[in-house]
Amino acid sequence: MTFKELQAQAIRRLKEAPPPRSPENFDSPQWDVRLLTEYASGLNQTQLFLAADEKVPENVKRRFNRFLRRRLAGVPVAYITKSRCFFGLDLEVTPAVLVPRSETETLAEAVIESGDKNKPLRVLDLCTGSGCIAAAVKSARPRWTVCASDISAAALKVARRNFRRLGLEVTVFKRDLMKNLPGQYDIIAANPPYISLTEMENLKPDLYEPEPALTDGGDGLSLIFRILSSAPAKLNPGGRLLLEAAPHQTKIIRAKMEELCYTETGVLRDAAGRERIVYGNHYHHLSI
Repeated sequence: MTFKELQAQAIRRLKEAPPPRSPENFDSPQWDVRLLTEYASGLNQTQLFLAADEKVPENVKRRFNRFLRRRLAGVPVAYITKSRCFFGLDLEVTPAVLVPRSETETLAEAVIESGDKNKPLRVLDLCTGSGCIAAAVKSARPRWTVCASDISAAALKVARRNFRRLGLEVTVFKRDLMKNLPGQYDIIAANPPYISLTEMENLKPDLYEPEPALTDGGDGLSLIFRILSSAPAKLNPGGRLLLEAAPHQTKIIRAKMEELCYTETGVLRDAAGRERIVYGNHYHHLSI
């Protein structure tokens, strides 16, 4: 069997399989198969293209089929390959953290564009998980001071390894959101757990990601509202808060922001055109 035949067969199997009930389903069998083939063979995309008509070594075929069986069972590709590319950065990913998603790149980009790159701004990434947002921001804005916080010690171990391997200086805190968090910030970003408990019940049969990183155990808004209430005390005047949320939550969150006297509020859409990021400034126009 050639590499081309192996991949075609695997793509067909993924397309024919019932999609897993999880936040990461089989949206792109071709992409999944490419990543699994690269990981199983140790070849990059160009090398695989050139080797398309070559016979697959038996040890590579065995590894690939083992990985494919896990993917068919619903295991996210990133947990199989132990990595995920986010904002051009190769990040380590383990089952201790949420798999970074493309829509979260919208949040990272919005943070990067929220302030002057030449000013020494202070940025906080709440619920950092793998550290993807903090890493993207620090990589793009090296003059900024970036901090990352999470309640999960296991997640922070992964984040620290990512910062260290990428050579990024990011200060890490283990905190319950902003409780006892030191310092003041010009920008606070958060991708908090925003899936409701009801929605989680539909995902659980095929869920491999850490539940606390996905849901607040209630309506999906409780942690977001806690952040909205506590952020002003940690933001410098004119500072900005940016939150990732589900599209059906954005209007509720924006209304709550305005009720709490945030100004210049708005909503950004992700690459798929869905409302995804809600932002607002601390009491007066952003001047950073």
